[in-house]
Amino acid sequence: MAITKIQSESLNLSDNYDFTGTVTGAGENNAPSFSAYISSNWSGTTNALSKCPFNTVKFDTASGFDTTNYKYTIPSGQGGKWLFSVMQRTQSNTNTSPGHKYTYLTLRKNGSEIRTSIIDPRPYYVEAINNPFTVVESCNAGDYLELYVLLDGTSLVWYGGSANTEFSGFKISS
Repeated sequence: MAITKIQSESLNLSDNYDFTGTVTGAGENNAPSFSAYISSNWSGTTNALSKCPFNTVKFDTASGFDTTNYKYTIPSGQGGKWLFSVMQRTQSNTNTSPGHKYTYLTLRKNGSEIRTSIIDPRPYYVEAINNPFTVVESCNAGDYLELYVLLDGTSLVWYGGSANTEFSGFKISS
């Protein structure tokens, strides 16, 4: 059934419709967007806040990710609401308790903390921890985002590779 002009009060959603011309307002394209990860295993300094070395870009539609300074900068003209997502996996390379004490992640915008995620498995011995989180944040062009981690445990390694660690984001609205 082709629609040339809608004059009825409702459409039968079980019918198929063919549209000609341009359909507008049907969704966002969620651009710009980016995804970066740590290319190899990394051991942060135990009991010290360390910037996470996201040194490999999987994709970056607006060239906003800096793999030298490990941060994403909101591109010119792209202020608005953004969704940021972090996935992190740490593992203790020791088979003795306590292994992990806790993992503390903090996402910062322009140097100020906007989201913190803490995983604390104590008093149990845990060999590996996955610590994912997502945040929606209003950003202006030029704002930058960085991820920091504090690892408290014995012989902890932050696993590299896009399957284990990832920092990503995309614009969701103006």
